[in-house]
Amino acid sequence: MESCQYRGYQIEARQEWSSWCVGVYRTHSDLPILPRPTWHTLTPRKDDAVAEAKQSIDRTPVKRGYLIHLAGKLTI
Repeated sequence: MESCQYRGYQIEARQEWSSWCVGVYRTHSDLPILPRPTWHTLTPRKDDAVAEAKQSIDRTPVKRGYLIHLAGKLTI
């Protein structure tokens, strides 16, 4: 399993047979819970699965003050 952080969320990718799925977890309790299940996105390429997870995070409304707080810690 491989993982990375993006905008305060931990993205974990794992291979299931010939496809990749990702899990997205909050690293801070004040971040919103994502509307999708913990493990989702079956794609043939890991990069596509991670990109879809990042898009899901980007579409989630986040408090503006929290983004300012994380500005120095964002990893994209």
